[in-house]
Parts: sequence; structure tokens; C-alpha cells
Amino acid sequence: MPKVTASDIYATIRQEIITGVIQPSALLQEQGVAQRFQVNRLTAREALQKLCMEHYMKNYPRKGYLVVDITRQQLEKIQQVRFQLESLSVKLIILNCSDQQILELKEILGEASKVPMNPDATVTNRFHMHMARLSGNEYISDTLHTFLGYSTRYAMTAIHSNRFRGYVSYHQQIVDAMLHRDEEAAVEWLRKDLLENLKEL
Repeated sequence: MPKVTASDIYATIRQEIITGVIQPSALLQEQGVAQRFQVNRLTAREALQKLCMEHYMKNYPRKGYLVVDITRQQLEKIQQVRFQLESLSVKLIILNCSDQQILELKEILGEASKVPMNPDATVTNRFHMHMARLSGNEYISDTLHTFLGYSTRYAMTAIHSNRFRGYVSYHQQIVDAMLHRDEEAAVEWLRKDLLENLKEL
């Protein structure tokens, strides 16, 4: 049986928080996590502390790790930062990528979500992460992975509470603009995708 690592535990709990399996205000403890995954407490602590660093949890010494909620105001700030970050991706893709590389994004749009209830496997998240990878700047993709967790979590909360009215994807337009090497148009479609869709949550 493969050894369970702190990264494995982090990924599982992160997914459960984003999808609502673990609800806000839930209190997790190192011993309980260690028992669940059959690891020592140091490994469990490493995973939980990483989740704290990414603001999914808050550590209360001698009590445990509290799952924190994400507010509308926090999401707005996250999307603003995402827009600046992904605008840089667009610029770098237009400057450095071939048409064939850009067309990889179209292939993603034609696929279904690969793993049910896995936030990282949705078409939307794979599209944005692949844009980040195409930029050639690993710091963009590393940072974006965290931000996508926040925005997906908020969206799924909105769906479950019937506050979600719909989502308009501008991904196709972003790809077409990049193929035409039109940075201004691509960034404008990105703005609509990240900021105007906030109105639907």
C-alpha cells in the first residue's frame, strides 16, 4: 500500500472543503486526521498547516484547526488579483506561444470534467491552469492554483444555496483573440470572464 504523504492529505482535505464535504466552522484535530489517514501527527500537522497558509483553516492552539468561510468581499479581491495575474499570462502567451499551443486550450473546452466533484478537474479550472502553464512562468500557475480553490469554493456554495443564477463562459473568445494576437481583446474577454461573472453569484 503506497505511503500517504502530507501532500496527499492536503489535497484530499482541500477538495473536501471546496466541495462542501467539510463545512465552514468544522474543527479538525491533528490526532483525528492522523488516524483517518493512518499517518503520524507530524504528517497530519504539515498538511493542516499548509491549509492554514492558504487560508482554508485557522489554527487554534490546543483546540484544533477551524475551517473558515469565504466572503463575497474576499472573492471580489481574489478575482481582482486573478485578473492582473492572468492578464500577464495572456500577454506572455501571445508573445511566446505558437498557434498550436494556443489551440490546446480549445481542446480543453471540448472536453467534459474528468473527475466528478474534483474542483481541479473542471473544464473552467483546467482552462485557466493551462493558460498559466502556457505563460511559461511557474509562479503564475502556483499562485493561480490557490486562487482557483477560493473561487470554486464560493461558486459551489452559491450553487448549493440557490444563489447561483448562471455562468457565461468567455473562454472561446479569449482563445480566438490570442490566436489573432490581439492582446487588448483577449484581456477584455478575460475581464468579463473573471469580473462580470461575479454578478451571477
